Amino acid sequence: MHEVPRGVEVTESHTESDSFLFFLNHLDEPVTLELRRAGTDALSGRTLAGGDMVRLDAAGVLMLRSRPTTERH
Repeated sequence: MHEVPRGVEVTESHTESDSFLFFLNHLDEPVTLELRRAGTDALSGRTLAGGDMVRLDAAGVLMLRSRPTTERH
């Protein structure tokens, strides 16, 4: 699972064809996260690579869509 700052929630959900990682920033300030998995930002359509640094605005959300992995939590 992704390491995130305190105040950021990560949840994972799966369908037969896709995995979704939800990053929810509950803080009143932006945070920067390093992604461990490649995928597509389901809200903006932007393609992201593993290792990319992503900024979440205060109270921001990232929904990362990717192919299912064998590692499930």
